[in-house]
Amino acid sequence: MRKALFLLNYRSGSCLFNFLNGCPAMPSIQTQEDHYNPHIPVEDRVVELPGWKGSEASHWMSTVQKKTSVSEHIYSLQLQEIIDMNPPLDFLAFRGNVGDWWGDVKSHEEVPGPYDTSTFYRFGPDELSSLPGDWRFLYLIRDGRNQIESMMNIVGGVEEQKSKQNKDDYFLVLCKGWRNRARLALDCQKRLQNFRLFHFENLITEPMKTMKAVYSFLDLELDKDKVQKAWDFSVSQVRKSHSSFCDNTKTNNRYSFWTDWQKEQFNNIAGKELIELGYKKGYDW
Repeated sequence: MRKALFLLNYRSGSCLFNFLNGCPAMPSIQTQEDHYNPHIPVEDRVVELPGWKGSEASHWMSTVQKKTSVSEHIYSLQLQEIIDMNPPLDFLAFRGNVGDWWGDVKSHEEVPGPYDTSTFYRFGPDELSSLPGDWRFLYLIRDGRNQIESMMNIVGGVEEQKSKQNKDDYFLVLCKGWRNRARLALDCQKRLQNFRLFHFENLITEPMKTMKAVYSFLDLELDKDKVQKAWDFSVSQVRKSHSSFCDNTKTNNRYSFWTDWQKEQFNNIAGKELIELGYKKGYDW
């Protein structure tokens, strides 16, 4: 059985990717209530096969071959359970948001470098290459400036609290966090042939083309009709409340009103990674 790991980023299209990939529900941006895909029957929301049942977070993927490939949430299971799992499937994927593996910090000075703290959930090239078996690794990344701006403007929760406590310091924490994740993703791309980077921006502007590229990398056949219906439904539900879906040229330029200090700090911390990812050709933007 072949396996995959989908490495997703908070505020970088993870919910949309999962929805297009067959997840039956997508949380509302405003209320956090679930929008259920009306094209997925209720009975198909549960992954169950003779002798095996997925967790409540699992779902069938958007493959032409029905009920042969499953996406499971990595944090629903322990690592050894994942490695040992052998359900009667052709393909089993695990998904999880890539967090700050160094934990909560009080200031930007406490944020380590990308290789300073070791843990499996760092998801660097050494951690991924150590997984036994036939794996594919997919990483969904977003322009760090837009992701940071999105994080700085979350209403409610710990993000808003940190921003209010010390906005400048929180900005630097986010810059270093994005730098760390981007650095490891770039290093994985250089070292691992079974690793691919996909861009959030392409998922928004060319969802079908992007999902076809994802499934081609996974050696799976995409159910284009299922993906199109999921996209149409997601747009109908969130277009008015989510700026990434709006017909607005500033959608991918949220940092346009950053101060010179913010631009300088981001460039100093993460400018190299931004350029390597192809978002800019230089430090002048």
